Amino acid sequence: MATPTVYTPKALVDPAQLTAGITVLYTVPAATTVQLTSLILTNDSATPLNVSIYIVESGSSGDDTNILCKDFTLPADGMPYELVPVNSQGITMNADWTIEGIAATADVVTYHISGVELT
Repeated sequence: MATPTVYTPKALVDPAQLTAGITVLYTVPAATTVQLTSLILTNDSATPLNVSIYIVESGSSGDDTNILCKDFTLPADGMPYELVPVNSQGITMNADWTIEGIAATADVVTYHISGVELT
């Protein structure tokens, strides 16, 4: 890969809610490497819920070989939980990699995904 010349820190996707089936939350654009710097989940339901998040290489699918967290019980307190803390080194993702996720109940766990696109 060539040395990156443009560094664009930003929200990689608009905030949205996880579904009850594994869904692609974000795909790294072609000819781009992403430094995933923050992945935050918030449960707005009245009960704790299990969630799973995957960092998936191009051509693969979300399974135990690429899990970031599996069946993590997200508290029902409405507080954000940082799977990738804002002040961490982050996770490097190559072109066409995806972030995928699933929740035990649809439409109650909000995700925020931020990073730096290196093009």
